[in-house]
Amino acid sequence: MPPKTHEIEDRITKASEAMDNDPTLRGIAAAARFGAPYQRLMARRRGRPASHTRGGHNKKLSEPQDSALKDYIFMLYASGHSANLEAIQTSASRLVYYETGDAKSSVSRRWTKAWIARNNDFLKGLKERPMSAKRLSTHIVDDINKHFADFARCMAHWKAKPEDVSNFDESGFQIGVVKGDKVYVPLDCEIVYNADPQNRELVTVVATINYGGKRVPAMIIFKGAHHLRGHFQKELEGGILFARSPTGFTNDRLGLKYLQHFHKYCPPSRPGAYRILIFDGHGSHLSNAFLNFCWEHRIRPFRLPPHTTHLLQPLDVVVFQSLKHWFQKELRREVFNGAEEFKKTDFFAIFQRFWDKVFKSRRIAVSSFQKTGLIPLDPLRVLEKMKEYKEL
Repeated sequence: MPPKTHEIEDRITKASEAMDNDPTLRGIAAAARFGAPYQRLMARRRGRPASHTRGGHNKKLSEPQDSALKDYIFMLYASGHSANLEAIQTSASRLVYYETGDAKSSVSRRWTKAWIARNNDFLKGLKERPMSAKRLSTHIVDDINKHFADFARCMAHWKAKPEDVSNFDESGFQIGVVKGDKVYVPLDCEIVYNADPQNRELVTVVATINYGGKRVPAMIIFKGAHHLRGHFQKELEGGILFARSPTGFTNDRLGLKYLQHFHKYCPPSRPGAYRILIFDGHGSHLSNAFLNFCWEHRIRPFRLPPHTTHLLQPLDVVVFQSLKHWFQKELRREVFNGAEEFKKTDFFAIFQRFWDKVFKSRRIAVSSFQKTGLIPLDPLRVLEKMKEYKEL
């Protein structure tokens, strides 16, 4: 077995000390006596240190950059967007570019593989495997236990405080569809109909709750090329973000726009603090632009496991049900008062009324995080709820 690096360096050190003690001892003789490589011995005497003390020829990143790359990989993992080889290579190249300012500076695929090998105490490679929905259902309990462990780890890793934890999600409203309500009629009545404006146009509302009580105005997305802000702006609180898309749903561009909106209205509780942003697995939340903005502004996305939002997402568990209830109450009131049509402008006219019914109180946010077992951390609250569902 060939000698290890530290053994060779020990021999070189002894040979060099012998030459210092005996001025007549030549390098080739000292190398032979101690079994040291002659060329390397003479290089050390000329002042060239060992490569392992210089960081090696493969040392592209400084220690802070190395730590930043590991943190970025951890952030991707928590967001459900685990890093592959290309993602690590791209991220490392960006760090080199930020250091040198040279657009041509980058790391190679070979360097990336070597970096991963050197950090085998932090990283390991796993091949992603698809899983059918049927098989996935048997994994939900395991996923939920892992979810709580990952959340605790995420909070500890970024030293995040509860007041810097938020959840965002979108919910759709068919602006003129009245759902049936329970009404009271004479005993001989067999059936009763309600007046329905039947405008099935969809408006998407992106909502945010923050455990610390910070209030983030809604983002309202609707279908179309233009919106008539002047017709409804006076009815709404300042800060509401209006957006449009061809479908009325979110997309990559609007996902980034929302994130900038969140950053503006939900600052960290103290300078330099990390913010945890809980979200579901919608594709528009995982664009590169979205993740890059998160990284640059100390926002750390935390992705919920698939098929579990009805149990784990604070907005789904507490807020949206109440929001839809108050929307229907306001809509039925308008119909009762004679509204035969219900357009976008009518929706905006009642929006603030039903929105404030839910978001005026900070208790709604505290209750949402408590009922999903996140703050304080209590997995049993969710696991007990799962038992109730199975018994239904």
